[in-house]
Amino acid sequence: MSAVKAIVLSSMLVAALAAAGEPPISLAGPLRLWGATGGAAAPNDFALPGDLRLHVGALALGTSEWVTASQLDAAGTPSAAGAQVSPLFRLGLTLSGPAHPGGLNYLVEYEQDLPTGSLAGTLPAGAGMPGGDGLLTELRKAYLQVAYGSALIVRGGVMTSHFGLGLVTNDGAHGWTPGSASFTDPRGGDRVLRGLVATGPHMPLGLVAAVAVDRVLEDDTLLLARQQTRSGSPAPGDDVASQLVGTVSIGRPDEAWAGVFLARRSQTAADGRTLDATIASVSGLGRRQLASGSVLSGGFEGAFITGTTDFAGTPSQPLQQLRQAALALRGGADLGRYGFAFDGLLASGDSNLDDDQQTAFRANPNYELGMVLFHQVLAAQSARASFTAGDPRLVGVPAPGVERLPTRGAISNTVTVFPRAFVRPMQGVEVYGGPLFAWTVTPPVDPFNTNLAGGSLRNALGGDPGKYYGTELDLGARGRFLVGAVKVQVGVEGGVLVPGGALDRADGTPLPLVVGARTMLGLEL
Repeated sequence: MSAVKAIVLSSMLVAALAAAGEPPISLAGPLRLWGATGGAAAPNDFALPGDLRLHVGALALGTSEWVTASQLDAAGTPSAAGAQVSPLFRLGLTLSGPAHPGGLNYLVEYEQDLPTGSLAGTLPAGAGMPGGDGLLTELRKAYLQVAYGSALIVRGGVMTSHFGLGLVTNDGAHGWTPGSASFTDPRGGDRVLRGLVATGPHMPLGLVAAVAVDRVLEDDTLLLARQQTRSGSPAPGDDVASQLVGTVSIGRPDEAWAGVFLARRSQTAADGRTLDATIASVSGLGRRQLASGSVLSGGFEGAFITGTTDFAGTPSQPLQQLRQAALALRGGADLGRYGFAFDGLLASGDSNLDDDQQTAFRANPNYELGMVLFHQVLAAQSARASFTAGDPRLVGVPAPGVERLPTRGAISNTVTVFPRAFVRPMQGVEVYGGPLFAWTVTPPVDPFNTNLAGGSLRNALGGDPGKYYGTELDLGARGRFLVGAVKVQVGVEGGVLVPGGALDRADGTPLPLVVGARTMLGLEL
């Protein structure tokens, strides 16, 4: 039986370079709860001898999530009901030399999570269960940058990658911001050991061009042995991946920006299987403030992936073609006391487990829409599927690629529409919410259940899958306050999923309602 076409290798290419000519991003980057300080030097900026400048940043986030139990497989195995806790403490240091406009400048940046990850109680068997990551220490940045004005920038070391809306490559640092009405809790992110050469920005267009060579340290396609500790088969070793990246962009992300990147990636699994792929992505972002003070914003990202892999090859089709595509849209209108936001995603799917193509696109897990359907329900079902399809007691010899089934919250095979509204009842407080509607592009297929049914398409619960994932109703509130020198953010979010026919059980009955909630506390120094 063919292994897991739904494993989608699309988010594989950690390719993207955030505009190489922009100011260095550390704790002043997107994950800061209140954004960049601007203006006078902050209390955690220090002047050192020799005209050196040191910025010290610390960010602590704590998130607790709770979700009702739901069915995970055809045997009726329930998901864990209860809380999962995701702590994060991030430390960042940036040391920069004297500023010489048009001359030689340098900086050293360090950023590390101490710790990150998530903890939960007793979980069903299956790698990639929500809350099953455990805690770990993660080095995000440790690099040296030398620049000669805007003519030449050279950077080398460990760094994160992000491009456009974060659909394919995402640094895990783009969280909730006022007016976004987003239900996000970013963790991890794409990390590479990179050598980069860039030039720009060159006015008047703000042109930036860069090329880089990467050794991938971690992303959602690079399978690490520690990610398989709860799978039904022995944990493999780490994948090894390298890539060549090129990118060109114009403009500024906070005004009007457009960029394109190409990347070529080679990846080898621990058992010798390989992937060779090319990704092309184009993205645009825009923001305009009207005379009335209202702010309109929008963005898009489109991606296409082509290449070959034998990660999930079969005896009849050992080498498979990658043909995956996605388009993400985003818009917003901030009218002051209230506003609106919108996200839409089209991601290709694949319901044919026996042909020579893998066509399902998997978005980066840190590209989030909603908080229950993709983040919890489908993530848990795919994690359980990796155990069921790989358990030697059930299938004898596990199919190739079964270890890559868990989505870990990534969105795939869908047309999703997510309109939202927000209001600001008082200064520093925002209430937001809206309905998420999600359809399938192709029927969601579970390889074990489909094999058991003689090739008739079956979902993770053994049911005949329909075309509608369901409707999710989300509501949240966040507040931002200043306590002395500490910036504080608190929030609570909740969601109710009304499952559709794509999640029907084996007897044809619908999956019951799934309810989730999240609380969060963040402190920034």
